[in-house]
Amino acid sequence: MTVTDHTQDISPDEEKKQRKKLAKREARLMLQVEEARKDVKKSEQKAAKAQKRLEEYKQALYNLELQLRQIREKQGGAVEEIAGTSDLDSDEISAPTSSTAVPEELSGVPVSTPLNRSKLQYRQLS
Repeated sequence: MTVTDHTQDISPDEEKKQRKKLAKREARLMLQVEEARKDVKKSEQKAAKAQKRLEEYKQALYNLELQLRQIREKQGGAVEEIAGTSDLDSDEISAPTSSTAVPEELSGVPVSTPLNRSKLQYRQLS
């Protein structure tokens, strides 16, 4: 038996329909790919923004803990005697790590800035 070419069995109209159908499918997939790329980019931007806010809050927490420790050291343990035990040990206070480094523009931000934001201002950050 000889191998026959099955493409000749399809009429030119059918072949045209199949090519058109394939082109439509390809176009739809290309649109979906572009939309998925936009979604990924948008998600990455949101994640970067959230990471930046997290770093700000970590730095503010670190600064507040540092202030609390300094106040307690100045009082010579009087607060600990009144309260019974200390909430913070000096070992618990640690500077943000390199993965939590604060951007240069935030280095001069007052300690209380993130904590004094009103709810409206906080929502605007989101």
